[in-house]
Amino acid sequence: MDDGQIIDHDANEVVTPQGNTAPQQQVVATPAPTPAGQLAPALDINKRIEQYIKLRDLIKAQDDAHKAKMQPYKDTLEKLNGLLLTHLITVGGDSVKTQHGTVYKTTRRTASLEDADTFMRHVISTEQWELLDRKANSTAVDAYVQENGVLPPGVKQSSITQVGVRRA
Repeated sequence: MDDGQIIDHDANEVVTPQGNTAPQQQVVATPAPTPAGQLAPALDINKRIEQYIKLRDLIKAQDDAHKAKMQPYKDTLEKLNGLLLTHLITVGGDSVKTQHGTVYKTTRRTASLEDADTFMRHVISTEQWELLDRKANSTAVDAYVQENGVLPPGVKQSSITQVGVRRA
């Protein structure tokens, strides 16, 4: 079993990435596919759903604990970020190099539409197509396929099916 594996298929118990078992969780892997002609063991779906929920809860609890533990560090880092940016603004520079490293400013810009109709009229009338991001709208493509039975020309569609589990 490699270090990243969470479920030990042979021992049928939870295994942490460090190799420590946690039998109290009782998470069991789904049986591997059987050779042709053999019947697969019956799946106890009730038990598997219970195991799924327990493991999901364990992961969430660990994630929440980690997030809480890291928050003071993130807060301090954010304060340091503000101090460093204030220093760069005060000295009028874009970067400062020291023996421990270099601090520098970056600017990230975003654009959103306040008035989509006005924007589209401008793009069309000036033919400034570069102002647009070109991508297909997934919901509209789904509707088109439902209505026409085929994809719109030039569109490729993919789907991912996942399992969701709700508590009873």
